[in-house]
Amino acid sequence: MLLFFTPYTFLFLSFYFLFLLFMFSCSNFVIFWVFMEFIILIFMGVSYTLFLNNFSSLILYFLLQTVSSFRILLFYLYPVSILFSMFVCIKLSIFPFHFWFINICYRFPNFVLFLVSSFHKIPIFLIFLIFSPLYNFYFIVCSSILTILISGAIMLRSLDFRAIIVSSSVGNNSWFLLSSFVDFFSFILFFSVYCFFLILLFIEIGVFSKPLVSSLSKGNHLLLFYVIFIRGLPPFPIFFSKMYILFSIIAAYSFNIYIFLFVVSSCFILIGYVYSLAKYFTHSFSSQSLYVI
Repeated sequence: MLLFFTPYTFLFLSFYFLFLLFMFSCSNFVIFWVFMEFIILIFMGVSYTLFLNNFSSLILYFLLQTVSSFRILLFYLYPVSILFSMFVCIKLSIFPFHFWFINICYRFPNFVLFLVSSFHKIPIFLIFLIFSPLYNFYFIVCSSILTILISGAIMLRSLDFRAIIVSSSVGNNSWFLLSSFVDFFSFILFFSVYCFFLILLFIEIGVFSKPLVSSLSKGNHLLLFYVIFIRGLPPFPIFFSKMYILFSIIAAYSFNIYIFLFVVSSCFILIGYVYSLAKYFTHSFSSQSLYVI
């Protein structure tokens, strides 16, 4: 069954992307924050036109986003670096505030899930790129390291395709944050590569499809290819964009223990995925059932 876009959906989407483009040129933080809240409201309008059930998840998402946005405004105007960093982590679902995103967004329709995994993240990263707020770099880096490890563990243990997409979105938030600490080019490079293949993935699974659960079944190699790409295994382009971010952040902050741990955690996930792929293809081309890894 298909979810049909209504005229209201297209109207909301037009204003959504129009406000998003405006935010790239906004230099006043308060005005920027107001437009960020407008984007949340417009996103709710888009989601409302596509949701067929489970409005409670949508309302809960809106409340968490709004409360964290208000606290970000407060601790930007009255700088408290650790609190500002904490509410950024809540808004982006960075560890230890990641489970809410996984539990809520798992139930979203495919197109809404695509928006929250890509374009809806842009405003919060633009805050770092445009306004350079007072934040606790080491707190965010430590949270990002643990986010990568946890999201990788979830992806390795699950063959539920929607769970893999959501947890991958959470894990890639860490890379988006690091890129926003470097420069605009690093962020746009990573976002463009990530978003392009995310679009291809959602086209493959059906952007407009209604079912809330899609699984990686035996022999479904094309979907697996997109999963591998989004996670950033070499030699795919997203791997090289991540390497560019790492080299840039080392040049900006020098190589320290936090960046070393970030690199080690990323390597751990890559090794785990090689192991996961070996198990997948072993079972895929055998007569045995495909077990959950």
